Amino acid sequence: MGQPWFPLVYFGGLTVLSAGLLAVAPGLLLPFWLGGSAAGLVLIGRHYRRRVQTTGVGARAGSWWIGIGMSLACLAVAVVAGHVAGASAGVLAPVGVVVLGYLALSAIQGSCWPALGVLACAVLSVGVAALSAPAWSIELVFGLSLTTLGGLLRRRSGCRLPS
Repeated sequence: MGQPWFPLVYFGGLTVLSAGLLAVAPGLLLPFWLGGSAAGLVLIGRHYRRRVQTTGVGARAGSWWIGIGMSLACLAVAVVAGHVAGASAGVLAPVGVVVLGYLALSAIQGSCWPALGVLACAVLSVGVAALSAPAWSIELVFGLSLTTLGGLLRRRSGCRLPS
């Protein structure tokens, strides 16, 4: 299936946008993430489906749906628990879910590098949180680092966008 650059870039960008929303209208975060996540799953599914059609290489379909279902359930629990615990925890809880999701993806792909990269992004975000930074800045750092990691993986794998 190759390097998972596309989900990193998509959800990193979505996280950067949600950081701005968190700063000005935090009440809109839930609908923003519900819509953005649903759109992301469709776009990511199309991306990998197109990749399978062009290269003939892909993962078992069942493993994706199990992983997606578990990730969404964990994300829902993390968001609720995070909001109960406070603003920084509300941002860091979903970060933990992203790390767990990439650990599962790395296990499916047989490569630890994507999970290690996402873990480094999470550690950077925790470091910002330890400085008592506002929640939006923690989210901004995580989103920018995910997007950067995705861009680096895309460049490394030599992927080209379809014309």
